[in-house]
Amino acid sequence: RYVHNNPVKAGMVIKAGDYKWSSFKTYLEEDFDSVNAKMQFVMNLFNSSREQFVLFHEEKDDNEYLEIKEDRQKYREEKAQEIINECCKRHGIIEAHQMKGDKTVIHGYSLFA
Repeated sequence: RYVHNNPVKAGMVIKAGDYKWSSFKTYLEEDFDSVNAKMQFVMNLFNSSREQFVLFHEEKDDNEYLEIKEDRQKYREEKAQEIINECCKRHGIIEAHQMKGDKTVIHGYSLFA
């Protein structure tokens, strides 16, 4: 998943199968079984189900693999923003001014200080 989704994370393609030089599409070919033993080993992890293979690649992966400090920081900021957005959505907060004056405290920290 990590290797196949790198072009997606880099913004080069929308889906893993769209990257021209990826082996992703090879895993989905009908005559796949004759390709090689290593690929067959991978597909056995998905009970040879191409659908499960695709779904696995589409799942969100929160593991940090990035090695560049700036990329790790950007990933963490984006993840934090996703959490904030989900929290706001859950509590019906649409605009930032709706949070003013809220002194919600979690583990000793004010969320909206």
